[in-house]
Amino acid sequence: MLDEKTREIVKSTIPFLQDKGTEITGIFYQNMFKAHPELLNIFNQNNQREGTQSKALANTVLAAAMNIDDLSVLKPHVIQIGYKHRALQVKPEHYPIVGHHLIEAIGIVLGDAATDEIIDAWTAAYGEIAQVFIDAEKEMYKEEAWHDFKPFKVISVEKPAAGFVKIGLQSDFPIGKVIPGEYITVRIKKDGETYFSNRHYSIYAADETKNQVHIAIRKENEGIVSNYLIQDVKPGDEICLSAPAGDFCLAQDSKTNVLISSGIGMTPILPMAETSYEQGKKTIWIQNFRHLTDNIFEKEVAPLCDKIDIITNETSSEGRINAEKLKKWLDFNEPMAFYLCGRPEFTIGVKNALIAAGANESDIYYEVFDAPKMATIFD
Repeated sequence: MLDEKTREIVKSTIPFLQDKGTEITGIFYQNMFKAHPELLNIFNQNNQREGTQSKALANTVLAAAMNIDDLSVLKPHVIQIGYKHRALQVKPEHYPIVGHHLIEAIGIVLGDAATDEIIDAWTAAYGEIAQVFIDAEKEMYKEEAWHDFKPFKVISVEKPAAGFVKIGLQSDFPIGKVIPGEYITVRIKKDGETYFSNRHYSIYAADETKNQVHIAIRKENEGIVSNYLIQDVKPGDEICLSAPAGDFCLAQDSKTNVLISSGIGMTPILPMAETSYEQGKKTIWIQNFRHLTDNIFEKEVAPLCDKIDIITNETSSEGRINAEKLKKWLDFNEPMAFYLCGRPEFTIGVKNALIAAGANESDIYYEVFDAPKMATIFD
């Protein structure tokens, strides 16, 4: 445990972190990659180029400083980030490297104001924070169905619409139980590239008896992995995956499950809807599309149409989902749990609309594609 003086020193740096956070993390990444280029095998290079990784890490460091008196407040974020770290095969030995360069960057930006007290306090604080992640991830590694990245054979490739692909993959080893809502992590190295590229993709179907998983990919303009999977992958190829991971899954309660997805956000929601029905729960799935032609899971959803309540919203003709629509579709007098998945603007907008309509925030679970709620250091 950190002593009171150390915590007070860390908290005194909060205004500095708010003002200079991204400058610190920008220097951190630059110096760390120079000293340890092998870590480029783990980090998302698109996020590096776009600066989102620096902003995400700055937010994480700031949140840690603001909650240094009680780091347990960050537990939900630690779990989410921990699964991402495990999916990327981040190990305990990586944390001292990160710590060294992060403290170094804080000292560089602070300049003459970087007293020994501040550097020592942040060194101690980082050690405490890192241990929280290491301990959580140790348990997650115990649960993974297989270690490291292993090859899967591509057994099917389907392109249901421009810019999308659905890929079926099969291993020659047991994949264990896949929980609806989980994702796998794809690792590729394109010809001529020095380092691996990694990307997380939600699983929309799995067959544990045949050791198969199925994922859906939407093309990202600068996406190294998504473009490779859409343009180059064919049946018979091999793709390396790490074990399924994630904390976005159905809660074990008796509430009605309300699933709300947008576009490719249907990917984890589809198996969650199927499982919710199989569990005998009342299930409502609100599907949002910019255009109805964006529904790449039409044939997979068809068997559910006479089993659960499916509501469709097309934003191009009907506008966005708001509190008024939700009140018309849902009875907020009954206990409900809400599961949202889509891009940040959709997910945040629907979450706010649900609260405005009468939902309890504690009953709302969500997975945000393209912008983690509090991003991992490595992702």
